[in-house]
Amino acid sequence: MYQQQLRRLERKYLALSKRKDAIDNSNIDEIRDLLLSFFQDCWHMRDWLINSTTLDQAQLTSFLSRSLEMNMCREICNTAKHLVLTRPTRVQHARLVDFRNIEVPLALAREYDPNGDKLTFIFLQQKYDAFELAGRCLDLWHEFLSSIV
Repeated sequence: MYQQQLRRLERKYLALSKRKDAIDNSNIDEIRDLLLSFFQDCWHMRDWLINSTTLDQAQLTSFLSRSLEMNMCREICNTAKHLVLTRPTRVQHARLVDFRNIEVPLALAREYDPNGDKLTFIFLQQKYDAFELAGRCLDLWHEFLSSIV
């Protein structure tokens, strides 16, 4: 049953891939929405696995906690999904202040570049290309799932 969620992730990643070199003022909101939706579905793959397999939950927890990318995925998901985070972020020292002067665990920024604009997550004071991060998270799920089958 979790395969449905995996296929959804693959379709969303394909849609993102088609847009990553065409960021401009006319589509920036649409691309941001698609990115945030991807990361929400990506993190919720965890729930699909817990509820549709006999997977050892400790194995899943270990996989998720070892990966910086999956930790970022969780933070992006929770920040995008909830207006107010009622539980503290699991990542310490990851707080930034957004344009409303509200603390957030990370930021999504548009970087202007003559060769094509980029969307970048700023996390723990490091920059990460949003599209590369999405691809890496999808790759990690594929690697994990192939290791448990």
